[in-house]
Amino acid sequence: MENISLDNKNNLADNADRYLTFFLGDEEYGFDIKCVREIIEVLHITSVPHCPGYLLGVINLRGKVVPVIDLRLKFGLPKCEPDEKSCIIVVEFEREFVGVLVDAVSEVIDITQEEFDDTKFLDQNVNDRFIRGVGKIDGQIKILLDIKNILAVDEAVSV
Repeated sequence: MENISLDNKNNLADNADRYLTFFLGDEEYGFDIKCVREIIEVLHITSVPHCPGYLLGVINLRGKVVPVIDLRLKFGLPKCEPDEKSCIIVVEFEREFVGVLVDAVSEVIDITQEEFDDTKFLDQNVNDRFIRGVGKIDGQIKILLDIKNILAVDEAVSV
């Protein structure tokens, strides 16, 4: 797995926010870097009975039990077996840690206010509670997710 600096201070423009970007299939998404604690390779995940399908189970991270969700399944995408590019992004949520399985981590990017669009452009029938906005970087679109909303609707994350 490629090293990605999670440093929040390097070369950050005054009006920019920093995001860790990653792939689910061919689409690129991002989380606010402030909630990301670390990126780890996929470890053995112990399943927990009677949990939603997207909650894969728990891992032992240096003696701490951390629940792991499969973001593909959470978003209704087809299940995909982890490969050498797959990783777990460990995020902090309400003073607890949660692992988020993704297909591959891309990079840390700065997104200025000029490059950011909120979700007002989405149709009213689209459930956008997980989407913070869209970043327009070098002609590409990156869906910026609100990890707190993704996890907040999950009672199951409190394993």
